[in-house]
Amino acid sequence: MTVGISDLAAVAQQFAAAGARILVCMDARMNEVYWGRFEVTPDGLVRSTAPERVDRPEAVDPGDATVFAGTGFGAYPQLLAGRTAVAVHSSARPDARDIAQLAASELRAGKGQPPERAQPVYLRDQVAVVKPP
Repeated sequence: MTVGISDLAAVAQQFAAAGARILVCMDARMNEVYWGRFEVTPDGLVRSTAPERVDRPEAVDPGDATVFAGTGFGAYPQLLAGRTAVAVHSSARPDARDIAQLAASELRAGKGQPPERAQPVYLRDQVAVVKPP
């Protein structure tokens, strides 16, 4: 059985402390970030509080985040302009330990599927830029 785990959730899981509200922004190149907001459940795992998105940095809504994590904060310093967080972790990347922890929970919850049914999920469908002649 397999389950899909979001890279953003895996980054958020690294900072899953009681009461934390985590904004993850990962550099998506092309002047955009992949981003999502997460909260920590009573079992110590993160849960998304809004759909994950890809946007220009100025479109990111931190909500009431207390922790900022991900490579987007290093690549786009404007993400921090006028915003306050308890902690900023601008070099955070997904880690296999956190992916495994989240996946184990999903499998225990019966959310697994056969490997042949696994499908990737992309937040950005267009990955090529056509330059004008």
